[in-house]
Amino acid sequence: MNSLTQISAKEVEQIGQDMLLAWQDAHGTSCGKAHVILGKDSLNVSLEDAFSPAEREVAKQEKGRQVLSDYAQQLMQPICEQEAERVTAVLETRINNTSIQVDPVAGWIMCIFRLADPER
Repeated sequence: MNSLTQISAKEVEQIGQDMLLAWQDAHGTSCGKAHVILGKDSLNVSLEDAFSPAEREVAKQEKGRQVLSDYAQQLMQPICEQEAERVTAVLETRINNTSIQVDPVAGWIMCIFRLADPER
């Protein structure tokens, strides 16, 4: 199993970039930036500015926020599932679970991969 020091930062960053490109393709936009944080027991991929200013304005209303959140969850679910296979291969560990968090008002989407063996 890889230790955190042996894992290529470039490989981990590429997962984030690929998730951003998949989001942009599914969402039909070119906005956003990917941020990746690898911790002891998780890998977090955050997409910043994932929504347009107009979408963020709509999200200020409760109904708009819920619609955009549900929409993003539906688009991100298959993206996160696909990338989970790659995370498993790159980190050489299983994933216990994956969660998606969406904040359309702030414009963020996060996919959190909870790793199975924090004692790598």
